[in-house]
Order: sequence, then C-alpha cells, then structure tokens
Amino acid sequence: MDFFKWKDTYSVQNTLIDNQHKEIIRILNCLNNAFIEKKTDSVVEVVINDLIEYTKIHFKTEEDIFKEIDYKFNEEHIEEHNLFITQVAEFKARFKRNNSALTIQIMNFLRKWLISHILDSDQNYIDAFEKSGVNSSNALA
Repeated sequence: MDFFKWKDTYSVQNTLIDNQHKEIIRILNCLNNAFIEKKTDSVVEVVINDLIEYTKIHFKTEEDIFKEIDYKFNEEHIEEHNLFITQVAEFKARFKRNNSALTIQIMNFLRKWLISHILDSDQNYIDAFEKSGVNSSNALA
C-alpha cells in the first residue's frame, strides 16, 4: 500500500517534470514500505542516495526551464531547492552517525515537501510554462 499516491491534480502539465515528481513519490513509498516491513536499516542509505541523485537531475531540469522562460519566481524557487539539498545532506550526515529515528523524519520531510513544494510552489509555474510554450510536447529531455 502506498503512503502517498500520485493524483492528476498534482501535474504541472509537463510530462518530464511530472515523471520526476512521481520518482520522489516512489522514493517516499519505498521508505514507508521498508518501515512497515521493519527493513529500514538496509533501505535508508539507498533512499538518501536516491534523493541526492534526484535533486541533481530534477532541480537542474526545472532550473534550466526557468532560465529558458525567464521565470519570475526563479530565485525563490531555487532557494527552496537549496533548502531541500541542505536537509538531505543533513540526513546523510546523521545516517553516518547512526541516527535510529531518521526513517520517520525523512518520511515526514518528504511528505511535507510534496505538499508544500510540488503541490504548491511548482503549481505556480504552470502558467509561465504554457505562455512560453514549454509543455509536455516540448519539454527539455
């Protein structure tokens, strides 16, 4: 059972970005399933590394499109990305110190991120994407 499910209302009308958003949902659900099965010891490090890779790919995708369309909230959005990167780096450092309460904290962080960033902040650029012609048919690849 999924902890967090994708809904079409979460879409930013860009297939590439939507698929990347679905990836963070997959990571969250993977961590939740490991928690339920009491297998988090073997999964937390993988999840943290997946999040690091996710930020490299996904944030670059969004930020490249922002430059292309001269998105007016570019700086604020990038600041949110930087805060996410900082938090993931903190999780990695804490994992290396063997913090046992980390699983729930990562799950809560990701759930909150999905709600506040993907389902709120990212929705703000839909109009800018549409006006510039950046949509699912011509997304950066």
